[in-house]
Amino acid sequence: MKIEKKVTKLLTQKYTSEIAVFSSNRDIKRKCILDTDNGTLFTVSDNTVFCYRDKDKNHWVTVPKSFIINETVHYPVVGDEFTLNNGVKYYFTTKEAIIAIATIYFENFVDINYGIKKKFSYLIFLDESCTNKYYAEFKRFKSKSHARIEAYLSYN
Repeated sequence: MKIEKKVTKLLTQKYTSEIAVFSSNRDIKRKCILDTDNGTLFTVSDNTVFCYRDKDKNHWVTVPKSFIINETVHYPVVGDEFTLNNGVKYYFTTKEAIIAIATIYFENFVDINYGIKKKFSYLIFLDESCTNKYYAEFKRFKSKSHARIEAYLSYN
């Protein structure tokens, strides 16, 4: 699968509530996915710069032409690793590797029930002496994305 298709699939999934997807426009120029619980972040900028940051603040980034640390110019290649004074590590790798890491992490948060609206109904049964109440719960699900469809899934 082409890189653009993999990124588009990753960015357009319907995730659970702790995952937030931000974008500046409709294409994949500048978008990010954030796990609001622990700060894990995947960003895409101009379809050339990819970055993945894990919960421990380690970064996997695509290889830039150069960067400066402590007034020294560095020219990284794939496989290089740099550690800053504060302990944050930068790993330089390929787009494909970063997308694979992000996909493995964020696929755990895909909401398979997205668009299903839950409805609950209860029936109360009374015995003749009216001392006990029995509740029977009927669960029905209606499609939220297709409001005109009057079909329900139910189980008792």
